[in-house]
Amino acid sequence: MIVSFMIETGKANGIDPLKYLAYLPEHRPDADIKKTLENILWIFKGFIKSLTLLVINAC
Repeated sequence: MIVSFMIETGKANGIDPLKYLAYLPEHRPDADIKKTLENILWIFKGFIKSLTLLVINAC
């Protein structure tokens, strides 16, 4: 059902359905999700480290 919807969407936009189906996985929004999550984790770790030092110095 989903594939037929994607094919019809491609046709409606004047795109070759096979090219459209090949394009989608390569350009999905979450293609770089692993790198994005790694960056968020790195920032969060830095925040926690800074917060820990702040609390230690305040005591």
